[in-house]
Amino acid sequence: MSRKPYSKTWLILSLLVFLLTCAYFGVIYFSHDLQRFGMLFNADSLYLPALLNNLLYEHGAWQDWTLPPAPYFFPDLPLYLIAYVISQDAYLAQFIFALLQGLLVGLALYGLNRLFFSRTQACLHTTLVLALLYLSVMGHPTIHAIISGHHFGAFISLLIGLYMFAQWLNFDGQRHALSLILIILTGLTVAADKLFIVQFILPVTVVLSVLHLINRISKRVFLLSLVLLVMGLILGYSLHYLWVPNPTRFSPQFGFQHWVENLPVITGLFIQLFNDHFVYTLIFVVFYGLLAYQLAKYLFTGSFPDTFFLMLCLSVALISVTNIAVIALSNLTIDFRYFIPLLFMPLLLLPLLLILLPTSSVLTLWIQRVGLLVIGIVLCVNVWHKQTQPLKFNYYPPAVQCFDEFISTTQSQRGIAHYWDAKRTMLLSKNKVSIAAYTPDLVPYNWISTSQWQHERYDFVLIRNNHDANYQLDLARLKAYSPKQINSTFSCGLFDVHYFPQGLYTTPGL
Repeated sequence: MSRKPYSKTWLILSLLVFLLTCAYFGVIYFSHDLQRFGMLFNADSLYLPALLNNLLYEHGAWQDWTLPPAPYFFPDLPLYLIAYVISQDAYLAQFIFALLQGLLVGLALYGLNRLFFSRTQACLHTTLVLALLYLSVMGHPTIHAIISGHHFGAFISLLIGLYMFAQWLNFDGQRHALSLILIILTGLTVAADKLFIVQFILPVTVVLSVLHLINRISKRVFLLSLVLLVMGLILGYSLHYLWVPNPTRFSPQFGFQHWVENLPVITGLFIQLFNDHFVYTLIFVVFYGLLAYQLAKYLFTGSFPDTFFLMLCLSVALISVTNIAVIALSNLTIDFRYFIPLLFMPLLLLPLLLILLPTSSVLTLWIQRVGLLVIGIVLCVNVWHKQTQPLKFNYYPPAVQCFDEFISTTQSQRGIAHYWDAKRTMLLSKNKVSIAAYTPDLVPYNWISTSQWQHERYDFVLIRNNHDANYQLDLARLKAYSPKQINSTFSCGLFDVHYFPQGLYTTPGL
């Protein structure tokens, strides 16, 4: 793992490719050239912009909010706060947030690469994998890297945590500043997303135990590291208790009975992914193949480069195994967002394992340089081909435009809708209007929302046109609760807006 000399030329080229990557992402974002573009603006993804818009511009109160089980306090919330204050618009804020999140990923990757490579090589590796990441944000799984509220923030903390722990071990646990940073990082992330316990704290604890058993770290360092992790856990649970005003009662359950039904679903998910993305599949296989080879080699020969690299390899392996095992044993709905470490580490950390290939250092260096040039050319070609596509700096779906025409006509201010329509329509509207989420049985849906949006009397209801009972509010019952009046209907394609000029009520007798 030799460090090559500093090269100003390749550092400048790395910066140019990074800027090209940002430009490419801007083009595909503002041209809506994403296979799952709508995923950026569904009710779950709009949690943070809805929260910040309410607190900053609607005089909302924190204690009125019911937050999700993973409230994403860190790093999602501060990043989105910056983006939303700059833009004051959910569409533009989403783009700024994606860039800021990508920058944070890049800094974490640069730190990890600097553990083993020179500054030039670390920049080359970081730029290459970020370019590959943004070249592939057309769909699953990498779409999660550009949205909030889908557990990607915990993965960023995981990358930072691996770097910080390696640095901490490098100084034999004697840097108090690093110890404090590790406690704060662990505490903030646990408070934000308890998946971090499964994806980082548990695997790292096992890795540190293994390193101690094989005499790679001292007993003092091992015990001190456990103290840091426990203190981080205590801080995380304390912050979660203090910061979450109305905790949801959702709690995942675990048991071997879930394994039988989950395993085929997980297998099908990965088969679908591999069938759709050949290059990603190749990277995935090479990464975990090299990792398995090196760990097997150490097991049988006892030879390994150094403690830091051993820690990294063991951590990645255990994070991946734990990720699959815990989700497979849970009652969570199987989705890509629960496998982010498993899916993203092969793409982002591949350069760290390429040093295991039996090639000369000169050849390895030129592979990186040629790769940077090829990626730069690919980005240029993609940006050039997409230059004819019109860029849209304002996201205004037809259904929301239609809804705004209804608001302008009726001067309505309050309404209700199903969860998947309420937040999206309200945030993308050009009017100041509140829409409370309700269940099909007309019960307030207190999930990622504030009670400020709920009232005794409303002006309208949005009724979806997909005729799915799970997404339909009971219009007949609403009419029965709001009698002796004529209601008007405005058809907006995705949904119909039913207007009740004398007042809409969700309970009888009002």
